[in-house]
Amino acid sequence: MAEEPFYLEAPGEPVAPEDLRVPKARDLARVLRAGKLQYCRFLECRRVEEPRKAEAVVFEVEVELAQHLEHDIRRREQVAAVFREDDALWPEALALRADFPLVPHVNATSSVGGELPRSLCLYDEPYHEIKLSWTSIAFIERIRDWLARTARGELHAEDQPLEPLLMGPAWSLVLPSDPFEGEEESPELLGVYAVEDKLGGYTLVARRLADEQEHAGLQYVAVSVVADAKEHGIVRVTPTGLRRLRDYLAEAGMDLFGELRERFTSWRRSERFLDLLEKRLVLVVALPKTRHAQGFVETSEVWAFAFMETAGEIGERLGVWEAVDGHYGQVLGEAGPDLEGGDVDVIPLNVSYAFSREEAAALSGYGNPDRRKIVAVGVGALGSQVFMNLVRSGYGEWKTVDPDKLLPHNLARHELSGYAVGFPKADALATVANETIEGESVAIPIVADVLSPGERSGEVTEALAQADVILDASASVAVARHLARDRETPARRVSVFFNPSGSAGVMLCEDARRASPLDWLEMQYYRWLISEPELGDHLRRPPGRIRYARSCRDLSATIPQDLVALHAAVGSRALRAALGEETARVALWSTNEENLGVEHSELAPTEAITRRVDGWTLLTDRWLLEKISVWRQKKLPNETGGVLVGAYDMERKVIYVVDALPSPPDSKEWPDLYIRGSRSLVDKVREVEEITDGQLRYVGEWHSHPRGRGPSPSVDDRRAFDWLKEHLGVEGRPATMFIVGERDVGTYVGEMP
Repeated sequence: MAEEPFYLEAPGEPVAPEDLRVPKARDLARVLRAGKLQYCRFLECRRVEEPRKAEAVVFEVEVELAQHLEHDIRRREQVAAVFREDDALWPEALALRADFPLVPHVNATSSVGGELPRSLCLYDEPYHEIKLSWTSIAFIERIRDWLARTARGELHAEDQPLEPLLMGPAWSLVLPSDPFEGEEESPELLGVYAVEDKLGGYTLVARRLADEQEHAGLQYVAVSVVADAKEHGIVRVTPTGLRRLRDYLAEAGMDLFGELRERFTSWRRSERFLDLLEKRLVLVVALPKTRHAQGFVETSEVWAFAFMETAGEIGERLGVWEAVDGHYGQVLGEAGPDLEGGDVDVIPLNVSYAFSREEAAALSGYGNPDRRKIVAVGVGALGSQVFMNLVRSGYGEWKTVDPDKLLPHNLARHELSGYAVGFPKADALATVANETIEGESVAIPIVADVLSPGERSGEVTEALAQADVILDASASVAVARHLARDRETPARRVSVFFNPSGSAGVMLCEDARRASPLDWLEMQYYRWLISEPELGDHLRRPPGRIRYARSCRDLSATIPQDLVALHAAVGSRALRAALGEETARVALWSTNEENLGVEHSELAPTEAITRRVDGWTLLTDRWLLEKISVWRQKKLPNETGGVLVGAYDMERKVIYVVDALPSPPDSKEWPDLYIRGSRSLVDKVREVEEITDGQLRYVGEWHSHPRGRGPSPSVDDRRAFDWLKEHLGVEGRPATMFIVGERDVGTYVGEMP
């Protein structure tokens, strides 16, 4: 006779099922106590106070065991399901048998602390994704499947590493977009760095520096001056010495030496006076030009010259100060009009301007920059490249929200390069954007998970509230749903993503009124896939994901960078076009591997019809209601019907009714009665699930009433609805029923009592 197993006590103190406060714990206890699951037996409930508040439901589960077992899993195992009060992490399954084996895919420690009881690693997806479809019955089945596959030794993937036993050309000058702005301020605010070009020349880069900013590393300091307006063509030969430069500028009405003496004298008021004197001087000269003498100024020609002596040396030769024991002192009396000693060599510089927003927009052919406030949620492979495409075109004032850091495998498809490995993506990408665009910051990073921002919750909330546009590039259904339904802000939501194979990109853009919110656009996108035969494989997942670390969650798709870049290019341009209009848009573009072309197609979105029914929010649209009304009309005087397909958001109690299937051919249709058949129906519903990667499924039934009848349910309808509620209630889901009457459609939602 086999020895009875010894079970560990579940964590916490016993409580009555009626006293449970955590919704998921309460629902699991209800399901188990109903007694309809023959393979489970309810045992008890407990409340946990430390290390964090939680509630546990203890039950016995029957496991389907094979004849030959790889691991010691018993026919019956006791499990404690632990639900955190804050619902921030996956519900935890603790195997209570004291000698439960140490097998692959158990968590290193449990939420209650210690190695025992063993904590089963049930999920390889983030919890915010799991929440969307989590039900108590699905949770129980996941535990049973884990135990059965572990017993057979089949749970650990063949491709996964073993679990650890323990844990002289011309020089150039790049100027700010307006180097003469605030010229009354002290000129040393324009610092200059020299970058060698490896060909014997240099590029000098001038930047405005804050007063408190350290000048270490600067080789030059720039002085900007503006000459009088002159008729164009006054400079005939490029000067290469300071005296020759003085003579040419005299023709433009400028006393160069007097200007330099005045500027140098003002420097003595600077705390960095001695430091400035050690820098070489760059002179930036604006020469306003007229077409004719006494004409108006049409443009300004900007010249720049690098001096081969330091500012201190030039000041001494101009008589501003003199060097005494290596220090410069003030010269008393009036300085001489000329330059003492020989000439000072100057190098003419080829002037260009920093890449400003205005320059970015102009070079991209868009005219003026667009300064709408955009929050980018998710700056991974696609998001980072869409973001930089738009930044480089002068589009948007950005805040980037992403919790992830850059890891080596990201470099295959990310905008960032290897220098940023280990840094937060949002931080590093904002730095790149701000270094790309001159002037005020174009991007502010927020290193946070938008679903659980923690201490940065205030920043995230403020950013979303102030945004004009929220760009979701997270590739997460959970994030898209959160942004669509949980955040109060008038901002338009836009999602961009590509399909699992990388062969197609998608954009969902709300209308300005948000009459077609992002989650409803998502549903219409799925409906599009099941209605177009050529899109049947759109969401099919290709084989060949690569593991970049040891965890079962550490998987990366194998999509080439050229496809990501292509989708980012089309996506960024599609986004600009969509936001230029007030209507909603659903766009899809596919790559053609044979001719390397891109085929673009769009769906005309419909507005959502939202109804509150028995505690649930039901979303559908006029398109579907008219579709089933037409089917009713065609079958009159007989009644007809079929099934409804859609999706659930169990966390928010939302039902999306997206499409309907017609009456199966073996249905019974009479003027006062309809009995739905079933021929090929299961296959059709399964096909919908496969095409949409499980996003759409069977959600209920629809049927019509005869002429002169409204959509109110009859006695038979109520009986059918009770059956439907029980049928779907076994899965822990509500039932939906549409009744098509003479003039309108009744919508009904109900749950198993």
